[in-house]
Amino acid sequence: MIRLEPISHEDLDRVAHVAVHPDQEPFCGSIGEHFSNLNPDFDFHIVLRDEKVVGFFKTDRAFHKAILSPATAKSGCAA
Repeated sequence: MIRLEPISHEDLDRVAHVAVHPDQEPFCGSIGEHFSNLNPDFDFHIVLRDEKVVGFFKTDRAFHKAILSPATAKSGCAA
């Protein structure tokens, strides 16, 4: 069964083995980079398959506060 579970900023050891392909790291960063940013608006989550951690993602509760420039407001892209 696939399940999502929130984790704390102190749970790096639970996800240290999770990594993207090295070619993707410039776009999404490494697990270590995510855990080194102590932004309180970031929430971390793990993806479990049969109780084994197989993925990681974070949510940014302040994303909606991003300021859009007039040039990017039409496209929906943040400045």
